[in-house]
Amino acid sequence: MTAFSAQSQDEQIRLLKRNFVVLNAMSFFRMFLIIMPIFVPFMAELGLSMAETMALQSVYGITVIVLEVPSGYLADMWGRKKTLMAASIFWGLGFSVFLWAENFWQFALFEFFLGVGGSLLSGADVAMLYETESALDELEPQRKKKKGNHISSMVSWMTLGEALAAVTASFLLLHSMTWVIYGQVLVGWVGFVLVFLLHEPDFKRMDEGSHKKNLLKVVKHLTHHDKRLTQLIVIAVLMFTATWLAAWAYQPLWLSMDIPLDWFGWLWAGSNLAVAMSAKAAPNLMAWLGHKRAMLTTVILAIVGFAGLSWQWGLSIFIFGLGIQVARGFGSVVFRDEINRTFQSEFRATANSLIGLVFRIMTITCGPLLGFSIDQIGIGMTLWVITGFYLLVLLVLVIPWILAPDSPRGRGKNDFIA
Repeated sequence: MTAFSAQSQDEQIRLLKRNFVVLNAMSFFRMFLIIMPIFVPFMAELGLSMAETMALQSVYGITVIVLEVPSGYLADMWGRKKTLMAASIFWGLGFSVFLWAENFWQFALFEFFLGVGGSLLSGADVAMLYETESALDELEPQRKKKKGNHISSMVSWMTLGEALAAVTASFLLLHSMTWVIYGQVLVGWVGFVLVFLLHEPDFKRMDEGSHKKNLLKVVKHLTHHDKRLTQLIVIAVLMFTATWLAAWAYQPLWLSMDIPLDWFGWLWAGSNLAVAMSAKAAPNLMAWLGHKRAMLTTVILAIVGFAGLSWQWGLSIFIFGLGIQVARGFGSVVFRDEINRTFQSEFRATANSLIGLVFRIMTITCGPLLGFSIDQIGIGMTLWVITGFYLLVLLVLVIPWILAPDSPRGRGKNDFIA
């Protein structure tokens, strides 16, 4: 190997390793949602009911549903970096709407822009992460690595962004809500700057000749290639929905317990810090327990958490809420890593987008139901209903999946319960 080629390879390795830092930073600022800890009372102050507030989430969800798969497909054909750049532009535009929005339909535009940005982002960032890993494996086959380590870091930085944003919200509220809005708009454009620092690794792109054939290939892989993979995707989507529901139930729960509004930021920060720490610990959990026991731990933590929150008693909201957040951190890594390692490079973004599509269908269905249920029967009874549903998920889906033998591709001995 010549000195020039060696230098070129070293530079490529440096740029690829920088991708992990940039993707973590993009995840951090994408979830640096200063408005989130006080979104529900902020909407209420503008005259929106809980049902209308959750309906806004459906606007976001419907937008993502329409664009989720096409955007992931574009990322597989055109490249991850271009798609992430477009996502960052719409993300910034969405938060800029906050500068003048005052009613439901104006905030619906805000959710629409975020939906476009979210759909373009979905699948592309994870695909770039795993392509970067693969490229580094080829250039540095001897490098030490731990399963799920980089996706763990991405999730950790994402939730750390949520936590620090909540603390920031508490400080900005000491001045005024206007400071919160301007801060959110400013942070909303950071991702657009960061995306220029990404270095796109080579990957096998989809054949541009037959779009229908390409999409059918991905769907077949997700639904017929491996029955256990399909079952795992169903469980993963249900668990992602569980932690999403919990996030939207926290603020009504705090309001029902007369917790002061200026505490919301600190509560939100603490809960998301728990997610960040558990996501960071998830690779060690998988190495220690195996993927099956790690999954079982995640599901049980979520169920116990919902049951405890339904008591609406003092410290229980902190203790059991923490359990759900830990489940969210574990699940974000355990499920995503297990699923993504079965995907081929040429359709990884599209496959992740299809999973995201199913998740969004769940959110636009369950979001309004959550808001309606809270308005009609109260937050405590609503949490009991959620607990019962996920207990059924455990008995009907999770335990049978765990007890069944793995696919022929096989796994390590520590991955079996028995």
